[in-house]
Amino acid sequence: MARLELAGPERRLAGTRAGIDIRGDGSTEAYLGRVRRQALEAEPAAGPESAVGALRRALLDG
Repeated sequence: MARLELAGPERRLAGTRAGIDIRGDGSTEAYLGRVRRQALEAEPAAGPESAVGALRRALLDG
């Protein structure tokens, strides 16, 4: 299991925190937040969306 976490653009007290959890079976889940993580749902509108795509969409829209 691993976690990729993004914070920014501020360095110490970033207002935006998000990331991707990678599980042992290879599945991934994107999330927003740090302490209270909100899982991001993939949008199947134009085919299956990856966790990276869901994270990108949430950060660019938000």
